[in-house]
Amino acid sequence: MAFKGTTVSMGRGTGIVVATGMDTELGCIAAMLRGEPVLLMFMTALSLAVAAIPEALPAVVAVSLAIGARRMVKQHALIRRLAAVETLGSVTYICTDKTGTLTENRMHVDDVRLGDGTASSMSVPTAPKLLALADVMTLCTDVTVEPKGALVKDPTETALVRAGADVGVDKALLDALWPRIDAAPFTSARAHMTTIHRGSASADRIMVCTTGAPERVDQPVTPC
Repeated sequence: MAFKGTTVSMGRGTGIVVATGMDTELGCIAAMLRGEPVLLMFMTALSLAVAAIPEALPAVVAVSLAIGARRMVKQHALIRRLAAVETLGSVTYICTDKTGTLTENRMHVDDVRLGDGTASSMSVPTAPKLLALADVMTLCTDVTVEPKGALVKDPTETALVRAGADVGVDKALLDALWPRIDAAPFTSARAHMTTIHRGSASADRIMVCTTGAPERVDQPVTPC
């Protein structure tokens, strides 16, 4: 006799079914579990579910997370949502950088190295080449200036425009003096960007500006 639910591990054979459904042994067990009214069984299950969760559990969790957040504030780490403390506690590695790209979505130019090998800071204009470089850094971008002065574009290009502003280059004024007439946008294949400008004071004056990877800026320009 093999009951329903029996697992055959090996061999083979032929069987005759003698009972099905509630007439099987498993059916008898199920009938024994249905000896109480449905409402009573539901209320009992609901009571057990409520009893399994302590009433003070939400308060205990909130207090525990608050204590953890307080300790993190002492380490200069402020958490807006307490539930994030538990997630942060399970972090193994944090990959970040010191330029502000991840924390502030903002980059800045630390120093400038000119073609003659000299290094300079963008805070003080020390050479005519530095001013010329600031013009190129400002023109060869797709940054737009909002009425309140905010710069709109990716962090790399806004950092270049902001560095030019540190030495007195105004982007809005420079764009008016040198309107863009054509451009070859930055792509991952070209690894550099080129813009072509015509002087507003003299239509015969053309200026080509290129920014990008040093090993790629010497490639031929293919305007769009």
